[in-house]
Amino acid sequence: MIEFPWWPYESIVGTIYQPIAVVKLRGPKASLDSYMLIDSGADISIIPFTTGEYLGFHRIEGEPELYIYRGGRQVPCLIRQVEMTIGDLSFTAPVGWAQV
Repeated sequence: MIEFPWWPYESIVGTIYQPIAVVKLRGPKASLDSYMLIDSGADISIIPFTTGEYLGFHRIEGEPELYIYRGGRQVPCLIRQVEMTIGDLSFTAPVGWAQV
């Protein structure tokens, strides 16, 4: 089992605690360590546009975007496979690479 801390976050309903983990992301050109929200109910994780660029992702001409809901709005994303490491566990998972 992987354990990670719960960090306080101020929201419109008051202080809530979110599970945050350090995740190592590896793409075609680079890798980086990132603090990521662990959401066991999410269908897919979203990474920012600049993170995807840093990892080496490129848009393919004519590639369809998938709209993923985040924070009550639709975010246009492209699906990419990313190698991830959380604690001692390494795996490959699809992520939504935000295009905004």
